[in-house]
Amino acid sequence: MRIPLPKIQAAAPAIKKPAPSVSTPSAPTPTEAESIVSERRPSPSRSKIPMKSVSIGKILRPEIEEKKEEQRKELPNKDFTEIDLLATWNEYAELIKNNDLDIYTTLTKNAPTLADNNTIVLKIFNKAQEHDLSEIKAELLAFIRNRLNNFEISLTTFIEKGAAEGVYTSADKYKKLAEKNPLLEELRKKLDLEIGF
Repeated sequence: MRIPLPKIQAAAPAIKKPAPSVSTPSAPTPTEAESIVSERRPSPSRSKIPMKSVSIGKILRPEIEEKKEEQRKELPNKDFTEIDLLATWNEYAELIKNNDLDIYTTLTKNAPTLADNNTIVLKIFNKAQEHDLSEIKAELLAFIRNRLNNFEISLTTFIEKGAAEGVYTSADKYKKLAEKNPLLEELRKKLDLEIGF
C-alpha cells in the first residue's frame, strides 16, 4: 500500500520591503561652508612674538626665559688656542679611557681642529663612532667649556669619505685576535666552530 505524501507548496516569493527613505542634506555651498567654519573657529589674533623666536617657555613664562637668556650672555667667553684645546681634549680622553676604550680610540685617533666661531671639528670614520660621540657629546662639551672658560664652544663631526683605515670586517677582527692569542684558534678547532663571516 502506498502512503500519500503531503503536497509541498511552493514558497511564496519574498516581498522586498522598500528601504526607509533617509533624507540626505545637500552639501553646503562654498559660502555656507565658510560661514560654518568661521563660526566654529574664530580667526587667530596676531601674536606680538615674532615667529622665529616662538617657544612655549617664552609664552608661558616669559620672565624665566628672559633670565635664562641674560645668564647665557653673562657666561664667560675667554679666548683659547688650539694647543689649549688639544690639552683639554686629551685630558678628557684619559679620564674615560678605563671606562670606554672605543670612545677613547675615537677621541684620540684624529686630533680635533678649531674652526671659526669656537667650533671644534673632529674627523671620524663611520656611523658607529658618530653614535658613540653623540652619547657623550654633552658631557665632553661641558668638560671642555669649563676647563677653557668659554661657553660658546660647539662640536661638529664629519665622516671622511673613503676612509678605510680603522674599519675592519668581522673576519679581520678575528684574525687580529687570533694573532694576539693563538689559544683562540686552538679553542675554535676543539669546538669545531666555523668562521662564517
